[in-house]
Amino acid sequence: MWATYLVVVKTDALGRVARPIGVLTDRDLVLTLLARDVIPSAVSVGDVMTANPVTIRDSDSIEDALQKMREHGVRRMPVVGERGDLMGVLSTDGILRVLAWDTEDLVTTNAVERMVEGTRGV
Repeated sequence: MWATYLVVVKTDALGRVARPIGVLTDRDLVLTLLARDVIPSAVSVGDVMTANPVTIRDSDSIEDALQKMREHGVRRMPVVGERGDLMGVLSTDGILRVLAWDTEDLVTTNAVERMVEGTRGV
């Protein structure tokens, strides 16, 4: 199942830096449009989006990101660079994938080490 997550940005005067000003989620759509029986063509993204989204800097740690996600009750966050420009989106699913890969690497390393020790007679 795919979840809707659209980062709404505003560019600077030169059109170079795109800063997140909101996010549009499937939850926003359900709560604003479906629950209130609103005609979608009668509203704009700005009317429905969650303004001032919680963001994380690209230099922050995964631990910082998880803490922020817990504090704000979000599963996804826009990642911003030093100038506040959008770099990407970090999700709990993405973090879990990285942690799973790291765990798999550790298991493989341990298995190879045991194999090497066995061939050396250690």
